[in-house]
Amino acid sequence: MPFPEYPPGFGPHSLQLLDVALTRAWLERVAIGASLSGADNTVCADLWAKVERLSQLQSGQGITRTGQLEKAMAAHRFKIGERVIFHSPRTATAPSVFTVLRLMPAEGQDLTYRIKSTEVGIERIAKERELSSLHEEQT
Repeated sequence: MPFPEYPPGFGPHSLQLLDVALTRAWLERVAIGASLSGADNTVCADLWAKVERLSQLQSGQGITRTGQLEKAMAAHRFKIGERVIFHSPRTATAPSVFTVLRLMPAEGQDLTYRIKSTEVGIERIAKERELSSLHEEQT
């Protein structure tokens, strides 16, 4: 603890949450930089997993065992590193190939993914219903 006493309005729990939030913000920027620089997919996936863990701590979920986190993410249809076809909800945009960078929590009823275009390198968040397997499209 860098303070001899807690600053006014802060207790040990709020300072811990602040520390987690700042660490998460820094690590997220590192992960984005690694993704944009073309770092190895396993390195990027590991960084995003750490960001996800900090997000859980920040939200108070506190999943403590790796097995529990894997079970929580097991419902995702696509895996990190898998190439998928993104079908934009905008009808004017043609489907394109993306790589799954990160499994993200559900938004309402939809599971979400962080994906990166293999052609342009643009990253975005996509709902599972907007994705299809590259193998399904080729058969």
